[in-house]
Amino acid sequence: MSEILNLAIQKVQQSKSAICKFITANDAGLTGGHQCGYHVSKEAWSMFLDEEATKGTNIDIPIKIHWQNDFETESHFKYYGVGTRNEYRITRFGRNFPFLNDENVGDLLVLARYDKDYYEAFVLQTDDDIDDFFSYFNLSYDKTNQIIDVNQTEQPEQRLLSLINTFVAQYTNFPTT
Repeated sequence: MSEILNLAIQKVQQSKSAICKFITANDAGLTGGHQCGYHVSKEAWSMFLDEEATKGTNIDIPIKIHWQNDFETESHFKYYGVGTRNEYRITRFGRNFPFLNDENVGDLLVLARYDKDYYEAFVLQTDDDIDDFFSYFNLSYDKTNQIIDVNQTEQPEQRLLSLINTFVAQYTNFPTT
C-alpha cells in the first residue's frame, strides 16, 4: 500500500463523512463546458449542506481543503440552481493546482469532511491504490460519487459473517433430525 492510500483510508475513517469519485474530463474542463471544478452528485449534498439546495437558487460556501497531507486550498462548494442548471461543484483551487488536468482524468478523488468548512482530500492515481481503497471500504466502481459509510469498521469477510449470523439467529426452531 502506498503512503497516500494509507493516509486516505485513515482520514476517511476519522472523518464525519466522505465521498470518492472518478475525476472526469468535464471536471477538468476538457469537454468545452464553461465550468471547471469537481462535480458532486446530488446524493452527496449532505456532506456540504444542512439541507438540500432548492432549484432556483445559487449557493456559494467557502471551504478549506487540505490536499495529500501537503498543501491547502481556499476553495468553494457551489450549488448552481438558477436557469437550466441544477448541479453541485467544488471550485476555486488556485493557479497551478496539480489535480485538475487531463493527466488526472480517471484518477480517484477522495474527500473527507472534518468540519462544516474543513476537508481532507486525496487523489489516488494508480489502479492498485484505487482497487485497494475500494476493497477496504467494500465499494464497487458504480458506487462512487455518493457518501461512503465511514462507520463500517468491519472488513468484508467480517461483515459477511456478521450478516450470516444475524440471519441464522432469527431461526430458533430447527426440525429434529
